[in-house]
Amino acid sequence: MNSNDVLLLRAALRGDRHQVQTMLGQGANANATGTDGTTALMFAAALGYTEIVRLLLDYGANVNRTRKLFGVTALMLASGNGSLDVVRTLLAAGAEVNAKNDDGSTALMVASLKGHAPIVRLLLKAGADVKIADADADTALNLAVSKGHLQVAKLLLEAGADANATTSSGPTVLMQAAARGELQMGASQFCSR
Repeated sequence: MNSNDVLLLRAALRGDRHQVQTMLGQGANANATGTDGTTALMFAAALGYTEIVRLLLDYGANVNRTRKLFGVTALMLASGNGSLDVVRTLLAAGAEVNAKNDDGSTALMVASLKGHAPIVRLLLKAGADVKIADADADTALNLAVSKGHLQVAKLLLEAGADANATTSSGPTVLMQAAARGELQMGASQFCSR
């Protein structure tokens, strides 16, 4: 990695679009990584810098590259941080909607865990699979219910998520909802599946 690559990563982290463009123009590698494998695109996606994301993609940044640390993608980072415009941009650039990180989690799972309903809706429209389970047997629905994100849970159920799927700890999503005192949703949403 050369000094322009280092400056590119720093500029992306700071959200300095002008410096990012300057470094790319001077030959910085759009896919350069820091020691943990984080690219400028990942920094920009995680922090919601849509213009920088577009610029990096224009210069050939790999939209589906995974970070060495945990195997996350730019789409997962943007989904977890609620960056709707960045998620939209990454999907339009060909981001793999069902890519999995090292523990089997997807962008849909991250957005569901965080309660980002607009992003969940967008990911579902892009073909996100509601039935994927991670290494702990958690699905996006299980994660949404575990955090009380009822709007997200409703979207996932409407997309075909299974309320009777169990997790590695045993209880079904319906049982979790009951334990959380959210049976009003259970009666109207879970039981209709």
